[in-house]
Amino acid sequence: MSVFLSILLVIAGLIVLIKGADVLVDQSSQIAKRFNVSERIIGLTLVAFGTSFPELSISVIAAINGSDGIAIGNVVGSNIFNIAVVLGIIALVRPIAVSKSMINKDIPMAILTAVALLVLLFDTIFTGAAVNQLSRADALIFLLFFAVFLYYTFYKSDANLNGNVVIPANAGTPKGSAKPISSLSSTHSVQGDSRLRGNKSLIKNIALIILSLAGVLVGAELVVRGAGSIADAFGMSHVLIGLTIVAMGTSLPEITTGIMAVLKGKDDIAIGNVVGSCMFNVLFILGVASLITPITLSVNILIDVILLIALSVFLFFTSRSKGHISRGEGVFFLVVYVAYFIYIIHRG
Repeated sequence: MSVFLSILLVIAGLIVLIKGADVLVDQSSQIAKRFNVSERIIGLTLVAFGTSFPELSISVIAAINGSDGIAIGNVVGSNIFNIAVVLGIIALVRPIAVSKSMINKDIPMAILTAVALLVLLFDTIFTGAAVNQLSRADALIFLLFFAVFLYYTFYKSDANLNGNVVIPANAGTPKGSAKPISSLSSTHSVQGDSRLRGNKSLIKNIALIILSLAGVLVGAELVVRGAGSIADAFGMSHVLIGLTIVAMGTSLPEITTGIMAVLKGKDDIAIGNVVGSCMFNVLFILGVASLITPITLSVNILIDVILLIALSVFLFFTSRSKGHISRGEGVFFLVVYVAYFIYIIHRG
């Protein structure tokens, strides 16, 4: 495959990925609002998972195709890009307010997730093994953590489901009085029509989600094939391609979603999207990919994972001290990423 055709495949794949993720996020958010789920939970779960589906598709397909470097590099690179660039750009648009729940619960969980990746991935350091590998046992640990994260978010959150209050049928009607039969009949008719329209809308949401997932999978296949060919043509490692081109491309949904969220004053969705994506990328994406086939890391990316942990810790302390991420801190995040990008290009 020629380099030109490979580049076209990557571009076409990214377009399909981003559009598919956009539809997925939009429809998922509509379903969430239908069931009165809080914005913080929407950001941490549905929006985060939706914008991370490109990473999921690429890492799983890459692992199946034997491109382990792209699978791991995509996840680590996307998480670094999400914190340093996505949050950096969003903070430049407008300082991001960070809720206490995000500071005390969600960001620490993201730090723990990055540390778990460090411990489970680098077997040569922690167990003295000959190679660094994510085994199926590691995959089960990741997926167990992911299940705990979901349980913790939905059932142990102080911002749990809103609006789940059952209103008695006779609420607002004086005791001892009754509505006229015609009024009751009219009310039942309106409720029936509303319920029917709601069911049709839900079916449409689900159908669009299925179509968007299919688009994401097709786009991911194109990106993996094109990126692998580019790496081979220029003698570049698959890890480098995963850390740069693929990671940046698959993080575009997080950038657009985050900017739109802060412009609408929905800061919890903006930062929840980034934090939730970081946990989803490691726990679910690498969990599923390495459960399908163990992933062996041929190139050492210890520095990259340590940087991910450092960025997560800095995010925690700056959010805790000020309660928001300022424009100055956004600039700092971006400068760090530029320096990191120069380093990995030089490293090759």
